Amino acid sequence: MARSDRLLKIAIVDDDDVDAIVLHRVLSKIDKVSLQTFTSPKALFSSEFCKDVDLIFTDIMMPEMDGLELIQQAKSLPHGPKIVAVSGSFDRSRSKSNRVDYLQVAEAFGAHASITKDEISKGLPDKIFQLIERC
Repeated sequence: MARSDRLLKIAIVDDDDVDAIVLHRVLSKIDKVSLQTFTSPKALFSSEFCKDVDLIFTDIMMPEMDGLELIQQAKSLPHGPKIVAVSGSFDRSRSKSNRVDYLQVAEAFGAHASITKDEISKGLPDKIFQLIERC
């Protein structure tokens, strides 16, 4: 993302308060950024913040509307925000060799980048900053 002098608007969508707080702390280290956290995609899409958000970090596994649905809906927004999928989950109901990698699925759905919650919780802000630059 080519950074200019304008404020970068970033939305965090996660139903888990702890995960949202960790990501918020990491992203708050970026200069010229406006951060807002939402507990559901519905809350994001009904907000004024959504009208010109630049970047959305979304959890994949959420009740009501999951992150994959959020990605599909966000792609239809006229200003085309970039999307980073965040997950720590895979489908545990399948055999180990047949598990679903939700981050790969999210990128197939249109996410511009992805990162695991484990990577974020270990304090890897450089990786997140690289994702922002890629978006």
